Amino acid sequence: MAFPDDPLGVRVELYFGGAWLDITGDVFTENPITITRGRPDEGARTDAATCSFVLDNTSGRYSPRNPRSDLFGRLGRNTPVRISVAPLGPAGPRLVRFLGEVPGWPVKWGTPHDVRVSVTAAGILRRLGQGAAPLQSAMRREFSNPARTSIVAYWPLEDGSGATEFASAMPGAAPMRITMTGIKPAAYTGHEASDALPTLGEGALTGTVAAYPTTGESALRFFAAFPDAAPEAETVLCSFATTGLISRWTITLRPDGRLSMYGRNVLGVLFVDLTAGGNSLLGKKVNIGLDLLQTGPLTDWRLYYVDLDAYTYEGGPVPEWSGNTVPNAVGRITHIGVGGGKAGEITVGHVVLANAAAAYSGTGRAMIGWAGETIANRLRRLAAEEEIPFTYTGRPNAAGTRLGAQSVATLLDLFQDAADADGGMFHEQRDALALAYRTRATLYTQAPALTLDYAAREVIAPLEPVDDDQAVRNDVTVQRTGGSSARAVLATGPLSVLAPPDGIGRYTDSRTLNLYSDDQCAPYAWWGLHRGTWDEARYPSVSVALHEAPHLAEAVAAVDVGDRAAILNPPPWLPPGTVELLVEGYTETLGVRTWDITFTCSPGGPWLVATLDDVQYATAGSDGTELAAALDQAATVLDVRVTAGPPWPTAALPLNTTGDMAEGLVGWTPYGGTLARIPTPDRGAGMGEWSVQFTPDGVEEYPNVGSDLLPVTAGTRYTVAGWMHSAVTRTNDLDINWFDAAGEYLDTAASSQAVTAGAWVWFEEAFTAPAGAAFANIAATVPDFPPATDVLTATRLTLRPTLDGEAPGVFPIAVEIGGEHLDVHGIAPSATAGLQTFTVTRGTDGLALPHSAGAAVQLARPALVAL
Repeated sequence: MAFPDDPLGVRVELYFGGAWLDITGDVFTENPITITRGRPDEGARTDAATCSFVLDNTSGRYSPRNPRSDLFGRLGRNTPVRISVAPLGPAGPRLVRFLGEVPGWPVKWGTPHDVRVSVTAAGILRRLGQGAAPLQSAMRREFSNPARTSIVAYWPLEDGSGATEFASAMPGAAPMRITMTGIKPAAYTGHEASDALPTLGEGALTGTVAAYPTTGESALRFFAAFPDAAPEAETVLCSFATTGLISRWTITLRPDGRLSMYGRNVLGVLFVDLTAGGNSLLGKKVNIGLDLLQTGPLTDWRLYYVDLDAYTYEGGPVPEWSGNTVPNAVGRITHIGVGGGKAGEITVGHVVLANAAAAYSGTGRAMIGWAGETIANRLRRLAAEEEIPFTYTGRPNAAGTRLGAQSVATLLDLFQDAADADGGMFHEQRDALALAYRTRATLYTQAPALTLDYAAREVIAPLEPVDDDQAVRNDVTVQRTGGSSARAVLATGPLSVLAPPDGIGRYTDSRTLNLYSDDQCAPYAWWGLHRGTWDEARYPSVSVALHEAPHLAEAVAAVDVGDRAAILNPPPWLPPGTVELLVEGYTETLGVRTWDITFTCSPGGPWLVATLDDVQYATAGSDGTELAAALDQAATVLDVRVTAGPPWPTAALPLNTTGDMAEGLVGWTPYGGTLARIPTPDRGAGMGEWSVQFTPDGVEEYPNVGSDLLPVTAGTRYTVAGWMHSAVTRTNDLDINWFDAAGEYLDTAASSQAVTAGAWVWFEEAFTAPAGAAFANIAATVPDFPPATDVLTATRLTLRPTLDGEAPGVFPIAVEIGGEHLDVHGIAPSATAGLQTFTVTRGTDGLALPHSAGAAVQLARPALVAL
């Protein structure tokens, strides 16, 4: 037996010491378990998932500080909890509905015999958001990464505006102290990869370098930002003292905006004197490096800089100057200084020393704040750095949105910042203590995860559409963080900015997104306008009672945040057609023999965009089409006039009407094998919902599945077409067999193609009916004595008169006229010049209506362009 004849099989477990402990017996069944996940609506941020239930604590078992409890010392804050169900009975799969943490165990009682703990568990978002401090800047996180073991000293210089010294990022290391006044802490905020940094003025800083293992290598790095104005005189940027023969090394900026470097011994004798060339650094942000390496009898040096304004995620030029000097020139670096002249608004920060140049390997992207990073790399990197379990769902081979620089913010804010820029959904995993993200692209034209039939009572009351202006945005501006902006406005139409009744008035939306480049703004603005002016009622909630529709249990249980859902056969007081929804979240209630779930939804229509591999959204229509004449409720042939854009694709009406197997296998006969009707596997664009599957008997030379005889005219060209799929790699044929008026076989015209195992192949070829031909049939053939393993599957098999420039693969085409849906099976040039003739099936949504001349004809499922 299965649910609801048997109990739902709810199980509640706590996690201790590597194992799950079943505590279901202590859960009060009179209080149903309630679980909430996702976000309350499309405009909100995702909340932490919650799960509430009540425990019997008469024994004191769930009082964490009770030493009489068998859970004493194990039960505490954020104990993991898991809720699962078994709707198919004990032998069926167990479905996890929630996995979270219990932050507290509040005990309440009325009498000694009624002691309870009301548990409200939460997903990982709650803990990560509790008292979370902003993550450090991209540069500081990179240079203080414990994996960079060769870094021996680091002063970020990101201290606050009231700082009197600058803390080291190395545990226990001495700060960098102000030795000359004039330093202005936190005065410079122009470096995206850093928090605020000091300007030097006429001040100076000195830091003591703790003893470290010498390796013969010393590598210094520091950030510098230069104003447009040249300094009055050569200005010290950074210097350091050593135990080697060259006791002081100094890097300066000359008045011409170029670098110099000097190396002197204790007597002031100059051993290194570099006047660097290259471009002026005035007005630039740079990262300056100096590598020193003892090699045999000499010390090699290399001075270089990275122009951070020109450097990209893919890299950039690194101007450098190199040479060598006396042996043992460095030894160990003991002190590092910053400033010491009239530096004015020059900024220095992130002073780093390593005993190996390789310590800085792979730091280039961090120096630009990871600007240009894809959302996949950003989220995965952050999750790995913070050791947070994370799942990323994106479309295969999709690069993902490129993001701007990573700011100084909390982990969750950085995640949300990326999610806002991409437009996807940030949430929690249902069956793990983990964060999750699904990209905007995965929301496009996805297969429905759940299809509900209202007429079959699979949706319970209330199903209440809301036709209001809550989500309307018809004037949308998108600004790039620190960059330009773009604006999109709907100027005409019922939801335009025009005053009523011509429009709805102006509804503005302005948002700032952390995009990588300014050219991303315009597409985002138009996408926001597309979603904000989608003219369709909202269905904020859809409820299902699984104890009344247990056949839906597994499908409903699989639905997750961001999935597509659809409601078929809505009641007659609502518009006909499918109600398309996007699941934002849900609340479910688990009882002993009850299971209710209410999905929070937003309109799914805006997400159904043009996709080449989709069954319904791969066809593009004209930009404007209207009826050429009035149409009554019964007419199946109609003329249309294209008023804008290209004409509709053409193909004659098929001679056969059963090529999509929609009504079973009527009209199809096997020869040398057996037939079965199956749902089309791996269904793609242009394929029917059903297919014929043909299994050869292993005896016949040309076994096939053939259609009934169809009338043809000798000398006329006919096109045979259809989708075919083979279980093995081989050559298959889609044939036309020709017959005379008496039904005697005349000849075969074969369209042959090599097919790869498991792949669908489109067959299409035109042939001329031979003399004497009066009939023909379609034959999907597996030639040359195939074994029974050479199974053939086929759908949308048609034979039709050939038209010039035809495109039979796009038919049937679903169109809409005045709220009525029609399937177009053939389009040909009309007898009236300038018109096209449609042959249609009426009222495919159950509604056939009369229409006036000039009524708009459009795709029922328009191939809209996605962001």
